[in-house]
Amino acid sequence: MFVPGDGSFAVSEFADRRFFQLTYGDGTRFLMDRGATRIWGEPGTGLCHDDLCVYLLGPVMGFVLRQRGNTTLHASALSFRGRAMALVGEAGAGKSTTAAALALRGWPVLCEDVCALELIFGKYQVLPAYPRVCLWPDSVDFLFSGRAALPLIVRGWEKRFLALDGTRAEFASTCSPLAASFFLLHARTKKPRRVSNPSHSAKLCFNWRRIPTWTGISTAGSAPPNSTRSLGLSVLLSASD
Repeated sequence: MFVPGDGSFAVSEFADRRFFQLTYGDGTRFLMDRGATRIWGEPGTGLCHDDLCVYLLGPVMGFVLRQRGNTTLHASALSFRGRAMALVGEAGAGKSTTAAALALRGWPVLCEDVCALELIFGKYQVLPAYPRVCLWPDSVDFLFSGRAALPLIVRGWEKRFLALDGTRAEFASTCSPLAASFFLLHARTKKPRRVSNPSHSAKLCFNWRRIPTWTGISTAGSAPPNSTRSLGLSVLLSASD
């Protein structure tokens, strides 16, 4: 599994709806004020501060961004000639693998897995996130000589990461206007087609008339994050005894 123990997830409200509690099946939990300006975290039994940070930079940060009014996509995004291209798809479609493959070919990465958008001067901008791309072992095997080529995110977890530190790949540290969104499909999916009538949920994310959108790209999966710093979050993490 990607996470130790049970990865089930629940959100609850309390204290007259002034706080949210985000709880995972392995006992890890986060407490957040309703304005999403302060977060407290506690790892589950047998887990550590590093495990807690992995949760924070993934689903929890996505919840924070949505709570603060940012449109958030389950996507990775890269910068090309000053514009952003988002890779959207369901779990296992190859968003991170495709982003890593393009990064190794010189495309700076803006974000991976959690793609935050902000409307600035009438245009959606992709906000830079954390400078790494997380990859499953089989993706590392595919992109490199073997999985040992990349370090583990956290000891005991299966996923590894490609650092966007300029050694092998670059990080795009400034916002870029979203120029296009590509939906990645599993190889078993039917023949690709151009999206002409996006679903209602998609319309909630974008003014689609301004953003060219295609579907049909088939696939065979330190410093604090810039997005966190720009949002002015105060993150308080406590390691269990």
